[in-house]
Amino acid sequence: MMAQEWVEDLENDLAEAVEVKNRDSLHRYMSRLAEQFGKTGEAGRGQSEPASGTQFGAEISTLLIEIRAINSRIETMQNSMDKRFEELTHNMDKRFEAVDKRFEDMQKSMDKRFEAVDKRFEDMTHSMDKRFEDMNKRFNGMQALMALGFTVLATMMTVIRLFG
Repeated sequence: MMAQEWVEDLENDLAEAVEVKNRDSLHRYMSRLAEQFGKTGEAGRGQSEPASGTQFGAEISTLLIEIRAINSRIETMQNSMDKRFEELTHNMDKRFEAVDKRFEDMQKSMDKRFEAVDKRFEDMTHSMDKRFEDMNKRFNGMQALMALGFTVLATMMTVIRLFG
């Protein structure tokens, strides 16, 4: 009965040390492990001598210590991975912020260029409107001059025909 109690104690210690998904599977594992240690102890001493409970307990304690050490290493690795992930996330955020700033600067630069092009286009349009107004004035002046010239010519011809 003493071995059975050890198996149960070992099972409970192991369940506390690691995350257990299936309690029945853990019980079967511990029973097989205890059975295997019992067979190993019998084979090592000869079939007539039963396995020593203290030796079995020492081996179980050694296994628990190793399991706890493994669990500790896993936790350390998890903490290290969490820290690296946080650093990676922080660095990625910084890079995204830098890219956003570059895009904003580029957008401002493009806006300034478009404003400059718009201003040049407006200046060019104003200049062309002024030229068309000047040409229109010249054309109207020339048309008025030609009308005056034809009127003078027609008047002279009429005067020459009447008096001449």
